[in-house]
Amino acid sequence: MLMIDWNLVSNLVLTFFIFSFGGWLFEGTISLIRDHELVNRGFFNGPYCPIYGEGAMLFVLLTHWTDRPLELFFFGGLFACVLEYITSWAMEKIYKARWWDYSNWPFNINGRVCLYGFLTFGLFASLIPFMKNGIDQLLALIPQNIQYYVTSGLVAVFAIDAIYTNHVIRKFNNTLRKIQRGFSQHFPLNIINRGKHSKLILKLGNKQLQLLTWQQRRLLNAFPSFKSKYDKAFRAIMTQNRDKLSRFQKNRFKPITQEELSRAKAKAKREGKKYIDERKSNKY
Repeated sequence: MLMIDWNLVSNLVLTFFIFSFGGWLFEGTISLIRDHELVNRGFFNGPYCPIYGEGAMLFVLLTHWTDRPLELFFFGGLFACVLEYITSWAMEKIYKARWWDYSNWPFNINGRVCLYGFLTFGLFASLIPFMKNGIDQLLALIPQNIQYYVTSGLVAVFAIDAIYTNHVIRKFNNTLRKIQRGFSQHFPLNIINRGKHSKLILKLGNKQLQLLTWQQRRLLNAFPSFKSKYDKAFRAIMTQNRDKLSRFQKNRFKPITQEELSRAKAKAKREGKKYIDERKSNKY
């Protein structure tokens, strides 16, 4: 009869959540430094990024094969990139959307992984023996029965979060399709891109953006490179009424104002650029 070591299971689950929380803090710190704004960059609502926890578990298994820092760096970065590539591909197939895109980053593969990710995860993997040892020492201070309760609670919260988020994402494309339909009923996409009827488009855009729930807005803010086959008109209106969209522009998905549109056009004029041509050059 197979005997399950629940102490080991509890230890692994808590380790997974600790590293997932650490990944969430890491992503939030990058956002805070780069954009001066704290953004929940996780796919789920809770303070965790499971892909970091999954990577950490992969690195822990790797330490059973080697403890040499250089080998951990190389194979850890390699395996993490494979995991990230598969995750990106699977999420695109399941949700019909692309959640991140490294196409503009050097040495990327199909925009799903890049050299920066390899180096970051490689460094993470080379430090995993020290980090795991510290976590084990910390968990050893917590009574086993308390660990069981905490583990059960975290798993339950995570499961509810995952079910709810999956439900929201399933409705996401329907919402974007409604927004696109709303635009197409009033303007052909080429007219939107040419910048005609800007005031009317502005009013319609703000109305259509109200179709997005707070959760959908959060996800768009968390994944600035989000792409869906239904979001062409949505992105056209955002481009029409905003200055050039950077990869992580602050509040980029909030409804825009006529004043912001005027400032964007004035800036383009000062720079000697044609605002219409600049919009046409954007690729989504």
